[in-house]
Amino acid sequence: MNVRLICPIIGLCFFSFAYGQVSKHGHAHNDYLHKNPLDDALSFGFSSIEVDVHKVGKQLKVSHRSWNAPFHKTLEELYLSPLKQRIQNGQGKIFNDSTVLQLMIDIKGDPNKVYPLLKQVILPYKAFIAIRGSDEWAPLKIVLSGRRRPDSLFKDNSNLFFLDANLFELKSYSANELEFAATASASFKSNFGRKTKLTEEDKERIKQVIPLLKKHNLTGRFWATPEDEDLWKMLLELGMGWINVDDLERFRKFITQ
Repeated sequence: MNVRLICPIIGLCFFSFAYGQVSKHGHAHNDYLHKNPLDDALSFGFSSIEVDVHKVGKQLKVSHRSWNAPFHKTLEELYLSPLKQRIQNGQGKIFNDSTVLQLMIDIKGDPNKVYPLLKQVILPYKAFIAIRGSDEWAPLKIVLSGRRRPDSLFKDNSNLFFLDANLFELKSYSANELEFAATASASFKSNFGRKTKLTEEDKERIKQVIPLLKKHNLTGRFWATPEDEDLWKMLLELGMGWINVDDLERFRKFITQ
């Protein structure tokens, strides 16, 4: 297979394949809201997907709101089972290369009630999942997001889950907590408003966290980010690794132009 590494702008790269292109920067925000959850994101080359989960009885339902969660499909139906099938059909891979898909799970509700069920749901897929602290490659990485962390997460020796840390509070994390972290994020809207052009002061604030990201091998991301090509480019140039995206096709055109 013909593979080329292409970097149209500094810090922005994707791999070109005979069968498509995989972006190292595209994060599909609330992926389940798209017409074809999972499939659309993968077809547009996104290597990070975010889903919200709610505990409904003994199931984890994928939904943004709790009131209608019972009417939605489960995490297994929408993501885990299709990914397992794709991995089996792809000779152990999700993409054409060795890119790892990051599945970010945003826990809604009480994380201490959701986490035990999440672990139970994930365990049957352990063979395909990256284990924290292991050098062995796996096609899928699970990252937990949400306002609160499960109390038992840091005592769990299954090492199935990574953590999404708070981007602007990294200095407050203990060494043990940072060992769990794979990403660090913050709300763009809360920190910079709805603007699409960053001031020099804004840029400097972002630059100040980049050394910490590099030190702890974390990938930075802003959520609630305006959909704007110039802003995407600026965030990548400043050192953000993931771009939070709702319009998948628009970002695909941006990253491949």
